Amino acid sequence: MQGLRLSGFASLVVCSLMAVTLPTPPALAGDGSHSLVIIGAAAKTSTQIIDQALAAGYTVTGIARHPEDVTRKDPRLKVLKGDVYDQASLEAAMTGKEVVISMISPRVDP
Repeated sequence: MQGLRLSGFASLVVCSLMAVTLPTPPALAGDGSHSLVIIGAAAKTSTQIIDQALAAGYTVTGIARHPEDVTRKDPRLKVLKGDVYDQASLEAAMTGKEVVISMISPRVDP
């Protein structure tokens, strides 16, 4: 991600293939404190995070190169087309007040 600078985020969480448990969001309606952005929303592990986030009361914005691969449907889930190498697509999905979880990793052919 050389050259990519995004600022003003409440939090940045980088996940690998591990168990993640999301806390219940604070009851601060309207300030964006219970919003979550998942970069790489079509990743297999992202499904678990999206389900947990929605169950905990978060609103979720998923960013995926292939948004049609995200099959979960919920009124609090918005899936946008984007790419981690396209700064404008990331900025368009974020307000600066959400938690960001990055589920990206390079695919390497063994």
